[in-house]
Amino acid sequence: MPRPTRRRGAAPIPPRPPAELHRQYVDERRSLDDLGARYHVSGWTVKRWLRKAGIRRRPARWALTVTAADLRALYVQQELTIGEIAALKQVSPNTVWHAPNTTRFRGARPPAGPARPLRWPSCGGCI
Repeated sequence: MPRPTRRRGAAPIPPRPPAELHRQYVDERRSLDDLGARYHVSGWTVKRWLRKAGIRRRPARWALTVTAADLRALYVQQELTIGEIAALKQVSPNTVWHAPNTTRFRGARPPAGPARPLRWPSCGGCI
């Protein structure tokens, strides 16, 4: 006679009610990590709960602040560095560095003049 299979580890944490998730995530604008810390689960678990509840995820904060038009105006036309754009838009330099991949920004600076080095505010100009 075969033995019944047994799940190892802790029992799964049941998802929170959709109304509670909607109130905290949409109305109070809490992040996935905030909700995860509140319920003692990971942000990925909260993300799964939101998907099961039919709650659409909002875009990341930087997606609302760094657009392709902003990058073109600041990087190409005004020739600001990544660190200067990050300080202006109140995001991290890493966010600005990866924004071209996300916003489909493909514009390069014109080759006029010598190349300016990238200056990161946290390390004082080293790369």
